[in-house]
Amino acid sequence: MKKLILTTILTIIFMAQFPLLSNAQLEETYEAHGGLNTFKEFNVVEYDMKDLPFSPVGILNDHQLIDLNSRRILITSDTYKIGFDGSEAWITPNMEALGIPPRFYSSTPFYFFGLPFLF
Repeated sequence: MKKLILTTILTIIFMAQFPLLSNAQLEETYEAHGGLNTFKEFNVVEYDMKDLPFSPVGILNDHQLIDLNSRRILITSDTYKIGFDGSEAWITPNMEALGIPPRFYSSTPFYFFGLPFLF
């Protein structure tokens, strides 16, 4: 219980150090990246991830395809294939091919670069 209280207090102190974005700042962020309406017009986004040191099995290199409307994801590489249907993730041939949970890996990179547009 003491750890929970201490963690809560430290989190509050940490978060108080950073001001929240105003609506104007958020709009500026959207416009700097082409605008929210432009983003919403895209159906899919795809990109190649190169040299990611996320996995205990080694450096990851793969191709990621994300449906922006359904958030379905397909990730392919030479050694694994990951899918996410919006609620469940799967991987072939097996978990050892990636070394980390497929649900975590399937969504994390997209959220890092797509964050301003996700809410």
